[in-house]
Amino acid sequence: HHWRYHIPRGTTLIVNVWAIHRDPKVWDVPTRFKPEKFEEMIEDDREGFNFKFISFGVGKRACPEEGMGFRTVSLVVGMLIHCFDWETVGQELVDIGQGFGITL
Repeated sequence: HHWRYHIPRGTTLIVNVWAIHRDPKVWDVPTRFKPEKFEEMIEDDREGFNFKFISFGVGKRACPEEGMGFRTVSLVVGMLIHCFDWETVGQELVDIGQGFGITL
């Protein structure tokens, strides 16, 4: 038994991360891109019990290269900022709409 559910041995469970990351009970405006909403999560929940944001999976099947992923993204963003001159192209807003896709 897990919480209130009986899960038979051998059952494959798939977590709907998309729905968790857009849960209106957790996020005040879940469909709007607001990076500041992650500021309270500076201390990552290594045990996987903070189900607000699941970037690398949880439990024993979590991504083993989570640390390398964070370091690589920080390095790449720093290099992009350093190596390019950034400016806006026009007054148009960037479309950050949702679409169908798959994450591997």
